[in-house]
Amino acid sequence: MTTTFTRVSRSLIAAASVAACAASTLADDIFRTENPEGGFFGYIGFDVFPGQSVAARFIPSGAYTLDHVRVWFMSNDFEGGTPQTVRLSLRTDVNPGTEFDSVPSETILESWTQNITAIGWNPVLEDFASLTHTAINAGQKYWIVAESDVPAQFNPVWNWSAFGNEFTATTDGAGTPWEGGFGAAIALVVEGTPVGGGCIGDFNGSGGQPTVQDIFDFLAAYFGNDPASDVNDSDSVTVQDIFDFLAAYFTGCP
Repeated sequence: MTTTFTRVSRSLIAAASVAACAASTLADDIFRTENPEGGFFGYIGFDVFPGQSVAARFIPSGAYTLDHVRVWFMSNDFEGGTPQTVRLSLRTDVNPGTEFDSVPSETILESWTQNITAIGWNPVLEDFASLTHTAINAGQKYWIVAESDVPAQFNPVWNWSAFGNEFTATTDGAGTPWEGGFGAAIALVVEGTPVGGGCIGDFNGSGGQPTVQDIFDFLAAYFGNDPASDVNDSDSVTVQDIFDFLAAYFTGCP
């Protein structure tokens, strides 16, 4: 994988933002890496600039609606004079049925454009709040992609996690192919609300036993081809999902 790295931080004792570390009390973790602090090499990461875009993959263990994407960024701008605009997107995988031939697709499920607040090599956990509460399905591969038009040497830097390996990908800018593989994890938190509280029949997650409203909500999602109606996690919405939902509906919830 061809990559561009920032140099190792010369200030290993720089403190990350404690307030930004606080996890949301209203959402569950869909995916979480370690934060950047405490790694053997100090603070290090991927440059995000016109010559390189960066992506991190995650595979949820359950069905959720997306609430927040939180990304650890620092910056090569030590003066704070260059706006650090980042384009973040949630994408599907180009090869959903494979484990290792895996890179981000061009299908964008949700996107954000905002300025990050980090100045210099003092990482900040930047918050990208979901406005659409996109459906996230169990077992499906998703990517968080970071892009920026900020020029090199002044650009945002997506921090590595202090520990751990995950599937990541980089590209040499717009129009060039992605290259993906296992390597040092890049620091990321994805949060969401469980769908149905783990009970398929309670499709709308209202709690308690399924009601007729769950049928209406499921059918609206199904005929709208909403991925949330893929209740059997087959990676496609089919008539089997109707059968499986109705079986769960009439069985009830624990």
